[in-house]
Amino acid sequence: MLKYGRRIMREEMSKNEDLIRVRQELLVKTSTGTPVNTQRRCVSEGSIILWHLCALIALCSWLLRLLNVFDITAV
Repeated sequence: MLKYGRRIMREEMSKNEDLIRVRQELLVKTSTGTPVNTQRRCVSEGSIILWHLCALIALCSWLLRLLNVFDITAV
């Protein structure tokens, strides 16, 4: 901050990605208990496989209904 007369003038700095990453890593390393800042790309393999299986089942059932192989409304 720069003092300009009685007012305080603040310099706006551009966001530095490296500085943000270093601060976040420091926050995770120094936090007590459960770290607040976890990476979103860390997902278990089982949940990815389950999601793909559900999508495959949904597409197969949609295709079977489209081809009139099986109909869920005829119960």
